[in-house]
Amino acid sequence: MGEVGEVATQVFTDPRTHRFAEGALIGPFRSIGNDGGTSDIGGGHGDKVPDDPSEADSERRSLTVVPAGIRLGCRCEFEHPGGGVGVVPNRRRTAFVVIGAASLLIIGLVAGLVLPGSDGSAPGSGDPASSNQEPQQAPSSTNPTVTTTEQPAGRPGDPVVFGEGSIEGGVRTQTGTVIEGIVQRPFTVLSPAEVEPGERLPVVVVLHGRTVDSARMSRAADWRGAVARDRFVAVFPQGVLDSWNAGPCCPPASALGTNDVAYLEEVLRQLDTRPDVDPARRYLTGFSNGAVMAYSFACQRPGVFDAVAPLAGSNLSGCAPGAPVSLLHQHGDPDPVVPYDGRPTLSQVLSSAPFPQVPVSVAAWARSAGCDPLPQVRNDGPGVVRQTWIGCAADARVELLTYPGNDHRWPDAPVDGLDELLRFFGIRR
Repeated sequence: MGEVGEVATQVFTDPRTHRFAEGALIGPFRSIGNDGGTSDIGGGHGDKVPDDPSEADSERRSLTVVPAGIRLGCRCEFEHPGGGVGVVPNRRRTAFVVIGAASLLIIGLVAGLVLPGSDGSAPGSGDPASSNQEPQQAPSSTNPTVTTTEQPAGRPGDPVVFGEGSIEGGVRTQTGTVIEGIVQRPFTVLSPAEVEPGERLPVVVVLHGRTVDSARMSRAADWRGAVARDRFVAVFPQGVLDSWNAGPCCPPASALGTNDVAYLEEVLRQLDTRPDVDPARRYLTGFSNGAVMAYSFACQRPGVFDAVAPLAGSNLSGCAPGAPVSLLHQHGDPDPVVPYDGRPTLSQVLSSAPFPQVPVSVAAWARSAGCDPLPQVRNDGPGVVRQTWIGCAADARVELLTYPGNDHRWPDAPVDGLDELLRFFGIRR
């Protein structure tokens, strides 16, 4: 199956449970973005879609392409055996080109790595991931034919239905869904079970780390207890294959070109329809890959969130928002995954940009917010160093909390990272 021309003659496996065909395509794909840049994605499966209109054309077959055995939802049109591949209308200008047999690099990175973390449920289990192998460029095909199309992100006109959900310990759990083509991306909402008529609550969006899903992220700290005590709405979005496309990092999402900014915007749109949500009080946090994504979103959409509080992540792109954005950055030192001092680690293989030194990166953010150049520094007890930049424009605040010896873990001692970010957001007093 090494020739591109053989692809359209195959019968492919549909990974969805409601429709199957025989056979399978295993081979790498290449993501081609708006700027023409390419990224190798790894192996995958496709399926022949009997009820698709293009099935009537003997020279075209519609396929769904996903990483090996996992539904992704990118629809592709594979041309006649003499050609390459065609359209992927997946809410972004991205096409996947079948480029022949090669190593399943990303699948190996996702499935085969043992990554550092605090315990089985904490979000620190390796994101960005580390590897002792360098990415290999897969061989390109001879003359692939590629067509890209664009569809609007999300379905803004769709009605929003959350349902009653379940109630435990004074907290209601509900699930929302963002539809992207044939993919349904969920997100979980925790809110106080009882809300007074007309009561509007602040919203905290929490982004999980790489290889950690939203459910585990919701258990990384006492989010349920905090929601019940402090009366806010906590939202846990779900990245594609447990990863976020934060620009330079991290695969699989970055390699697939996933439009996570559009996904998060649609999550917010749906939240704004809830009678218990205050759209004027939004806050964003994330751990590791989720922290990198938080930085990326804050730069691309300044003003959407009142403040951002990344943990154990990095502003990999070095971006600065177009308007002052309050920032609380929490980080362990040393951190073997996202290095505090910017030294190269094995995780660098998953990022196209070097890791900046955390203090330097936060200082640059403070400069972009118009803060005084030098921070105030104090020790908040053993194992905690707090740097605070004052004099920022638009009443912005910038702080860096460093936890010596905390490693790549959610901070829970000597101070609680959740308590710190809720106080920074003004939710806990």
